[in-house]
Amino acid sequence: MMILRAVAIFYFIAVAALTYTATMQTGWNLIDVFVGDIAAMNWSGQFNVDFAAYLTLSAIWIGWRHKFSTGGILLMPLAQVGGILFLTPYLLWAIADAKGDAVKLLIGDRTAA
Repeated sequence: MMILRAVAIFYFIAVAALTYTATMQTGWNLIDVFVGDIAAMNWSGQFNVDFAAYLTLSAIWIGWRHKFSTGGILLMPLAQVGGILFLTPYLLWAIADAKGDAVKLLIGDRTAA
């Protein structure tokens, strides 16, 4: 779990710094760039579709992990839009909550079948 925590912290800092730099240089026009790359049918567009699929699956996993409770449903759009800047703090919380239990980290408070 130490490696997972370290990687989560590294990526949070790296993506936060890159997000700040990109915002300062180009503003908050992410949607225009994101959709424009997809429409161009190039490698950047392919990556954007792949990334959107990851975000969707991540949001569904978080909702499922919380048994689609009100809290889980409220976390889903944050995961969908927030990407790694949401997922890394969430994982750090989930790792701490699981107390080293990998099964609990993956499935939450459900009992393993």
